[in-house]
Amino acid sequence: PVYMQLIYSYAPASCCRHAMQLTGVLLLLLSVHVMDGISLRSETSGSKSSCPTLGALDGKYTSAGSQLYSEGKMSEAIACLELAVENKESVESLLNLANVLMSDGQYKEAEKVIRQAKKLDHKAALVLKSSATNLFYQKRYKECTKECRKWIKYHPDNIEAQLYLASSLYEMRELTESLKEYNTALGMNENHTSALVNAAVILNTLGDYDKALKLSKKATILDPSLPEAFLNYAAAEISLKHYDKAIYGLERALDIKPNYYQARCKLINVRRLVCDWSSYKEDIDALQKIIHYQIGKADHMIAHGRQPCHSPGHLLHFPLNITTHKAVSTIYSSIQAGNIKPLKQTLNSRTFNQIRVGFVSYNFNNHPATHLLLNLFKFADRNVVKIFAYCLNSYTDQWREQVERAVDVFRDISTTSLEATAEQVQKDKINVLVDLMGFSSSGRPALFELKPSPIQVHYLGYPGTTGSKAIDYYMCDAVACDPSTADQQFTEKLIYLPAPYLMAPQAPSEPAKTTLKDFYRKYKLPKRKFIYCCFSQLGKLDQPTFHSWLQILSKTSSSILWLIRAPPEAEFNILVEMKEINSKLRRRILFTDKLDREELLTYAPQACKLFLDTHLYNAHTVSAEMLQGGLPILTYPGNTMASRVALSHLMSLSLERQLVANNHTHFVQLAVKYCTDKKALAEIRNAILEAKKNEVGLFNLQNFIQKFVTGLQRAWQRYEDGLEPDHIVLSENMIKNDSHVHSEL
Repeated sequence: PVYMQLIYSYAPASCCRHAMQLTGVLLLLLSVHVMDGISLRSETSGSKSSCPTLGALDGKYTSAGSQLYSEGKMSEAIACLELAVENKESVESLLNLANVLMSDGQYKEAEKVIRQAKKLDHKAALVLKSSATNLFYQKRYKECTKECRKWIKYHPDNIEAQLYLASSLYEMRELTESLKEYNTALGMNENHTSALVNAAVILNTLGDYDKALKLSKKATILDPSLPEAFLNYAAAEISLKHYDKAIYGLERALDIKPNYYQARCKLINVRRLVCDWSSYKEDIDALQKIIHYQIGKADHMIAHGRQPCHSPGHLLHFPLNITTHKAVSTIYSSIQAGNIKPLKQTLNSRTFNQIRVGFVSYNFNNHPATHLLLNLFKFADRNVVKIFAYCLNSYTDQWREQVERAVDVFRDISTTSLEATAEQVQKDKINVLVDLMGFSSSGRPALFELKPSPIQVHYLGYPGTTGSKAIDYYMCDAVACDPSTADQQFTEKLIYLPAPYLMAPQAPSEPAKTTLKDFYRKYKLPKRKFIYCCFSQLGKLDQPTFHSWLQILSKTSSSILWLIRAPPEAEFNILVEMKEINSKLRRRILFTDKLDREELLTYAPQACKLFLDTHLYNAHTVSAEMLQGGLPILTYPGNTMASRVALSHLMSLSLERQLVANNHTHFVQLAVKYCTDKKALAEIRNAILEAKKNEVGLFNLQNFIQKFVTGLQRAWQRYEDGLEPDHIVLSENMIKNDSHVHSEL
C-alpha cells in the first residue's frame, strides 16, 4: 500500500498508462526490499512504517527496471524506468531508459530520451555514446560518424569512441578510413583485442593478408578464449591458401564455442576445398540445418545486419535445394543494400544513337572472364553500342592492355569512392551497367545498390541469382537456366539468349613454347594409356562424383586419371579417400601442378581422350576451352545453373545425346564405353572440330555478339517504353535480323 500510494502521488499519469505492467513492478519492488533485508513494520506494532525517500524510491525503480530487463520483460522494465525518470530526471535515469528502449527496438523513442539527456549535459561521454549507439542500430552510419567525432572532440582519450567511429565507417564500406581509426585505437592500446580483430577483418578484405594474419595471431595470444580471433586467423590463412592452418584455427574457435555457426560453415567449406570428405554426410547435414535455421530468421538477420554464415557462392558447391541459394543470396544482398538510397535517375531515354554499356569488373587482366569477353569488346559494332570498362583494380598486364585498347572508354576506379564512381557512371550516361563480379570478395555490389544506371544486368561473374533488387536482369540461356524453375532460383528477370550464353574464349596470342613431345615428357604422360582428365579446381569435386570416377578406373584397366594439384592439400586427402575405397587405384591417378594456359589449350586436348566434368559445379570456362581444342567433355547436369553450363555448351553443338549423363551410373557407363569404343569417341572429336571449323554454336563469335547486344537492347527498349523489367526470350530468328558485329570481324 505504501508503494501504491507513492506511485499514484508522484506519477499518476504513468500508472494510468501502464497499470498492468506496474502490477508486476510493485511485486518486484516488494521482492527487492525483502532481498535487500528491509522490512516494513506493521502500524499495529506501535511504530511507523519505514517509507523510503524520493531518491531511494528512484533507486528502487531503477533496480526493479534492471531486474525486469534481465528477465526479458521489456514493457514492464520500460514502465519502471519511465517512473524513475519522472521521479528524478537525471542523465543516468534518462540513459537507463534510452538503453532499454534501444534493446526493445524503439529507436525513435530512445532518440527523444537521449535528446532530453543532451539538454542536461551534451558533452557527457555516456550521452554521446548512447546517441552514437542509437544511430548505429538504425544504420544511420553517416550521422553516427558525426556523433562519434563529437565524442572524440570532448573525450580524445576515449578508445570506445574511436572504435564506434571505425565500426560506422566500416559499415559505410569506407574501409581505408575505418582501418585508419582502428589503427588510432591500437595506438591508444596496442593490445585491445576487439580493435585487433576488427582491423584484421578489414585488412583481409583489402587483400593485405599477411598483416591480417599478424593481428589475428596477436589477438589469439592475448585472449585464447576469444573465438572471433581464431575465426579471423583462419580467414587470413584461407586467403593465403594455408588450408591446414585455417582448419586448425576454425577447430580452435569451435572448441571455445561449439555452436559458433560462422566457424562451422567456414570449416565445412575449407574441407570442401581440400577434398576432406571424412565427415561429408555430417557436414552436409550440419550445413543444411544452419542455413535453414538462418533462412527462417531472415527478417531478423536483415534488420540487424547479420550475414548468413555461408556465402552464396560457396553454397553452389553443395547438394542443397535450389530455393536455398535464392534465399541466402537475398539475405546477403538486402544487408549489403542497408540504408543505401538509389540515386535519382538522370537518363530517361537514349541520348545517343548507340546504347552505352558499362562493364564493372576486378578482373580485366589474365582471368577467365577477360578471356571470354575480349572478342565482344573488340568486335561489337560501334554504330550500335559504345563500351565502357570500370576496373576495380590497378594491376596491369598484357590482357588489361588489350582490354584498354578494345573498349571505347576505360576507367580505373580502384581508388575512387563509391559515390564518385556512381556519379561518373551517370556522367558517362550509361544505359546499361553490367556486373561481372556477383558475390566475389573483390566486387563492389554497393555501387549497383546506388542504381547509377537505369538498367542493371548481371552476367558471367556468378552462376546464380544475386538476390538484389537493384539488379534488373540476369543474362543466361534456357538450357543453363531452366525456365520451369527460374522463379524459384532468381530474383532477377532473365534475358534468355539462344544457347550457349557464353562463347569460346579468346585464343592465346602466342603459340605454346614447347612441342607435344616435350609436353608428354614434362608431365610424365603415358603414351599408350587412355587419359581421363579434369583440369578444374578440386574444390569443385564432391565425394559421390569422385567415387564414380574410381568406378570408371576400376572398369578400364588401360586408363589413368589426370588431375590438377589445386590446392595441394587436396591431393593428400584424395589419396586417403582412395585408400579407404580401393588403394590399388592410387597409382592410376596423376597429379600435376596447374598447366600454362597455352599448354592447356594447345596440347592437353591432344594428349587427353575424355574430360570428366564435376557434377555440382561444372567446368565453365575450362569446358569451353577444352571443347575449343577438340576434347570431348562428359557431364552429368544438376538443376542449378552452376551444374548445367557444360550441358549448354554441348547442346549448342548437338552432342547432348553422346556426352550428357542422366545420373552417376550412366556417367560411368558412358566413360567406360568411350575408353573401349575408339571409333565412337573419334566421331565425337571430329564433330567438335567440324563445328569449330563451321563456327557453329559455342564457336560462333558473330552470333554471340549479335545475341548479347540484342539482349541488352531489348532490356533498354522496355525501359524506354515505360515497362517494368520482364523475362526476355530471344530466338535465332531475332538475332539474324539484327547485325551488331563490327566489319573487322
